Amino acid sequence: MVKCHYCIIGDDAYQQYMRRKLESKNEVVVYTALFGSYDKLLEPTIKSSKCKFICFTDDKNLKSDFWEIRLVDGIVDPIAANRKMKFLPHQFLSDFKYSLYIDSNIKIIHDPYDLIINYVQSFKINIPRHFERQCIYDELNECYNLNKINETELNNINQLFLSEGYPPNNGLGENNIIIREHNDPFVINLMQEWWRFFSNGPKRDQLSLMFLAWKLDIPINLMRESSRNRNKYFRYHLHLNEEKLPFIKRKYLYVRANRDRHFIYQMLYKLRNFF
Repeated sequence: MVKCHYCIIGDDAYQQYMRRKLESKNEVVVYTALFGSYDKLLEPTIKSSKCKFICFTDDKNLKSDFWEIRLVDGIVDPIAANRKMKFLPHQFLSDFKYSLYIDSNIKIIHDPYDLIINYVQSFKINIPRHFERQCIYDELNECYNLNKINETELNNINQLFLSEGYPPNNGLGENNIIIREHNDPFVINLMQEWWRFFSNGPKRDQLSLMFLAWKLDIPINLMRESSRNRNKYFRYHLHLNEEKLPFIKRKYLYVRANRDRHFIYQMLYKLRNFF
């Protein structure tokens, strides 16, 4: 039950009241950031939404029937520009209370309004559970094995985490979807620390968020819904550079990304080590 000055409101009635209030103020935004022609903008397969849809881009020719296009000038580093928009929505979307960030290779296939509201009622930050790993230390080693970080970066970050006492197997998110109450002071603090870590270290945002949240004692909810598993909200697409790869490599990446959506893909992925 929720008490107010004049009455006591049942939980269901209060949730309905809050939903109507948010809808009337258009306080929920879905956004993406597309710089340097890294991807093509994916149009949602929905006719309407209770959310506002915004795409930040440096492409002056980009058009959309669904997204509101907001041009950003003077982009020098497309990756850094994307991460700044991704990490710091309070600087660009302060008029909205809640936000859903998606990477530009993720398609919205169902109105995400209810999903956003359901999660932010319990947690201020929500991201999908990682599809392969549940430990930052494992992620560090994987990034090193894939040449995404060098040995010095591996050792420095590993030593930092160990010196702080960060525990193994503390959970790991795939940060391509983020649902936040982005103007909350604690969320802002975490996002600013995330941006600082990213700016001063390896350009791999999954290597730091869970550690920083643990250090600042800010809980992150690891969502069941992701772009890779079977749900009614999100679908994963290959990046443009991946779509240009040879057929076998391209299909392998697609099966790997979508194996939690189809049983056949799961079996094909498990068979990969036999070839």
